[in-house]
Amino acid sequence: MNKFLLLTTIVLLSILGFSCKDSTIPEPAMSVSEDSTALQLARRRATTLTVSTSTLNIAETAAATASFNISSNTSWAVSSDQTWLTVSSPSGSNNGTMTVKAAANTQNVTRSAVVTVSATYATAQKVTITQAAAPVSAAISASPYTVSAPVSLDGKSNMTISYLEITNPTGHCIKLSNCSNITIQYCKLGPSKGEGVFLSNCTNITVRDCSMEYVESGVVADIGSAIKVLYNDIKNVQGPMPRGQLVQFGDVKGAGSSISYNVGENILGQSYPEDAISLCRSNGAAGSPIQIIGNKIRGGGPSGSGGGIMSGDLGGSYVLVKDNILVNPGQYGLTVSSGHDIEISNNKIYSAKLPFSNVGLSAYKQYDISTYNITISNNAVNFTNKNGVLNDMWNANNCGTVVGWSTNFHDSNLTASVLPTVMMGGALQRAIASKK
Repeated sequence: MNKFLLLTTIVLLSILGFSCKDSTIPEPAMSVSEDSTALQLARRRATTLTVSTSTLNIAETAAATASFNISSNTSWAVSSDQTWLTVSSPSGSNNGTMTVKAAANTQNVTRSAVVTVSATYATAQKVTITQAAAPVSAAISASPYTVSAPVSLDGKSNMTISYLEITNPTGHCIKLSNCSNITIQYCKLGPSKGEGVFLSNCTNITVRDCSMEYVESGVVADIGSAIKVLYNDIKNVQGPMPRGQLVQFGDVKGAGSSISYNVGENILGQSYPEDAISLCRSNGAAGSPIQIIGNKIRGGGPSGSGGGIMSGDLGGSYVLVKDNILVNPGQYGLTVSSGHDIEISNNKIYSAKLPFSNVGLSAYKQYDISTYNITISNNAVNFTNKNGVLNDMWNANNCGTVVGWSTNFHDSNLTASVLPTVMMGGALQRAIASKK
């Protein structure tokens, strides 16, 4: 968890047993080079690719379908960004018709998926498919949760906590201290004054398929090992700083830890997030890094210090940040602030001009901590700072040689539509399905 001050002032915080310093990512100028060879320009002019519509509506029932036309003079590929929506063919050529098919929507809110049609030397085309909501009565009757008082356990092991709906106006929804081998799954947590799940000195804890909303932070692990936070929906964390994370690890060490495949959304005016995912003094192991993979994160601010995914806060090592998508995440998108053996690869980072936006991707050693073996590669970025200037990436050149830095690239086709309009609800659907 980092707060970036323009004078790089370092403030020592003592937070629930672990401390994270605060400093600044300056606001460097950014220049982007683009391939403009005559051959590629000619090929782009000669290649055509269009779709008949940019939006489609589809019914809420299972196996509902909708179609659109593709006009082209070349080969193309088609993909959906949501597992509940499939395409009739993953590829084709020239003109054709594409049919999409949806699974049933069991929620009483609409949801959206984006189908992308892409071809070499052509601008990718996107079609947003919005699925109707389930009838209110059906969604309510499908609720899998049982209302429960807050859960606080100390020294427990070998158990599962499931299907609980917990609010707590004075503290955490679920608190585990000195516990091991516990799974928390299919729960609905929040609103709460404290965390959705707070872990203190715990080992082998899994938090999965839970829905959390209006909590101070989603999941906070203060000292521990083998902590897994998977497939959760976390919305509108309240903070304030030093809290306000979807997930934060502090002094989590060893093999087997992961923060992966979660969906996080913070709506400006309804939340006050700091860093979406924060690793403070946390170390994986060689051959088993802390995995931060496949998360979908939208929304940050109004904090001028928080942002997307912070690795190496006050040191850290053996961390893999891969295949995440971030839209308007705050002051920054992805960064390494110190540590070693940290890899950030194949992520997508987009931000519009916002009052707090600064830089999309950065390598900036902020502490007097040895920093080396950093890889930052193949990340797609389209990030506009608060001054309206494209500011995709910045290497402060104080992290040693950053492997793969030249492979990161500006993607002008990367927009807010890379994430669907409605993202929440997957955890609830899986909870319902697991009870059938």
